[in-house]
Amino acid sequence: MFRAILLVTCIALPLSSCGSTGPSKEDLARQTEIHIDSARAYINMGEYQRAEDQARRGLSNAPDNLDLKLALARAMQMQRTTAKILHAEAIYRELPRDEDYRVALGFGETLERKGLAYAEAADGVRSGERPVPDPERVAAEHDATAMKAWAEAAKVFREGLEMKTSNTELMSGLARVYSLMGDDENALTWCQATLDIVRGDRDFWDTRLERDDLTDNEAARFRAALARLDELEVGLRLLAANLEVRLGNKEKAIVHLGKVIEIEPTLAQAYSLRAGLLMDLERYEEVVADIDDFLRRANLPFDNVKVQRAFQLQTEAKGELAAASAVGS
Repeated sequence: MFRAILLVTCIALPLSSCGSTGPSKEDLARQTEIHIDSARAYINMGEYQRAEDQARRGLSNAPDNLDLKLALARAMQMQRTTAKILHAEAIYRELPRDEDYRVALGFGETLERKGLAYAEAADGVRSGERPVPDPERVAAEHDATAMKAWAEAAKVFREGLEMKTSNTELMSGLARVYSLMGDDENALTWCQATLDIVRGDRDFWDTRLERDDLTDNEAARFRAALARLDELEVGLRLLAANLEVRLGNKEKAIVHLGKVIEIEPTLAQAYSLRAGLLMDLERYEEVVADIDDFLRRANLPFDNVKVQRAFQLQTEAKGELAAASAVGS
């Protein structure tokens, strides 16, 4: 349906100016709004090249429009190639960061992705997948570029929070980049702070859903908000679990993974991760149960390396249980 509306809109645009020397200011403004809405819709649909095209078309009419520049930069950063990420970075650098938190959010995310791209490049150089002269020097340069990008991303996310206090997208961005920089304590602090806000937001939307006069449209909108919170919380708790492991707190990591499973019980990865931690803590019965849950949900072939590791872990746990049983008898 949306595609049909877009097609009709695009065909109809030139007709508004038939019989005149050119589109009026009103027509141009209307066309600009259509391009903004279309670009945003394509971004939400995950069709980033189409979104980029719509943003560029709109900018040909309104080259100074902030919403179109943001849509263009967003569409390019989400395509995730290094060239597109760097182009998005260039766009964000030209936009005022102290007027609209969306600039800080998009810029910070772009810098985060830039850092990941250079970190992956460094790994490729070290592994030999990307042959270059003097690989150690090149890899070190890539690593330095990545760290610089993440440090700037943290600064930009903080700038955004000065305009949009308690924004969970900015806060979770800080948690991610501090984790990437190896600042686990700071990353965990931001994870927890964001989770606290998510908990409050969830209570708010749950309460709204309990209204007696709720319309179908409102119910759908509120459930969509809760689904977004679920997605955010799952990502935060997976990150928090990893951080707790790095900090030596495996019990706390297990709690986070348990919350992930409560929210998304079909996520096979969570069972596998928890099983490994439970094994380290010698909670063998729980290991066996989690591996069973992983295997039921993973939908992977028998010879997959993850499946084979899971079977090996479960065999070891069963062996420990058998040994303990033999000693007890």
